[in-house]
Amino acid sequence: ADNFVGDLYHAPYSHGSAVKVQGRTAASNQRRAASMQVSPGGGHGMGVHRPDLDESRALPAVVEDYIRATRPEVAQHLSYDQAYRVAPIHSTVFPNFSFLNNGTMRVWHPKGPEKMEVWAWVVVEKDAPPEVKRAMLRNAQYNFSVSGVF
Repeated sequence: ADNFVGDLYHAPYSHGSAVKVQGRTAASNQRRAASMQVSPGGGHGMGVHRPDLDESRALPAVVEDYIRATRPEVAQHLSYDQAYRVAPIHSTVFPNFSFLNNGTMRVWHPKGPEKMEVWAWVVVEKDAPPEVKRAMLRNAQYNFSVSGVF
């Protein structure tokens, strides 16, 4: 779970080739430079980026389009900066509960030296269109499977 707290720099090196095989592009240097690591202490942390620098799609187009279309509704419940200027990429609530921006939640269970069991879920809005739900499922399978990025 350590990578979910403050290890944004590992992504292009550890996951870049798998991302390219899937036909996607890695985030640009501009987007990485605008990313931030946030650590409130106690082992908790997150990485965030500016969603206005979205030249590189991390999610399927139909999902990112849905997020953009629903952002005004989200902004009714959050500040402008929370809704439009900062988007979480990864985070961990210490000691073992992590999130990714693709709707994935994971709980890490140590099973002994060099062994880990991971429970993973994908959270999708109940009212999301069926094509968005399918794309989120496919994205999770691409990212967290035998042939996935992670």
